[in-house]
Amino acid sequence: MKTRMLSRIIAVVLILSLIFVLTACSSKKDKLVGTWVDSDKTEELTFNKDGTFTYTVYGSANGTGTYEVKDDTLTANFDTGVTITATIDFPNNNTLHLTSGQLGGTAVYNKK
Repeated sequence: MKTRMLSRIIAVVLILSLIFVLTACSSKKDKLVGTWVDSDKTEELTFNKDGTFTYTVYGSANGTGTYEVKDDTLTANFDTGVTITATIDFPNNNTLHLTSGQLGGTAVYNKK
């Protein structure tokens, strides 16, 4: 009886661990997918599930690129040949913080 109970506990722990790992691996990229607008409403970023993105800086520039998310790091490869690496943080489901020396600090975006 103790062996059966121990087996069930181990099975539950393994299942919960697997769920945690799968959720942690995909959550940052999944949260990033969508359209984000900066706090000044002058820049818009759209991240697609397929690893591509578009950007628009109103009245100035627009373009496309590819991106990758690993842990808390976003690597964006712009079509212009520029690559930016930033730490991503989601203080809530509708706010994105991108922090990078290349960006001059932290850029704040809101989900559109």
